[in-house]
Amino acid sequence: MRTLGVSKICITPKNPVRLCGFGFRIGPYEAVRDDIYVRVFDLREADERIIFIYGDLLWWNTTFVSRMKARIEQQFQLSGDQVLFV
Repeated sequence: MRTLGVSKICITPKNPVRLCGFGFRIGPYEAVRDDIYVRVFDLREADERIIFIYGDLLWWNTTFVSRMKARIEQQFQLSGDQVLFV
């Protein structure tokens, strides 16, 4: 049996911060037009499992990914090869 679990969380900063891709701005933002999110897809079939973590980001920091994979491995008994940051 194949199952898919999904989750989505808003990661839009609450306070003005500089974001990649917006270097042309002269001051802090005045409003948020579209929120940014992290989405997680947990796909399982028989004994196989893979987790896709999608972020509305330009890139995932290598140190962050290594740290998060270790935490996910420990908490959910998965190998790092089963967790993909996209």
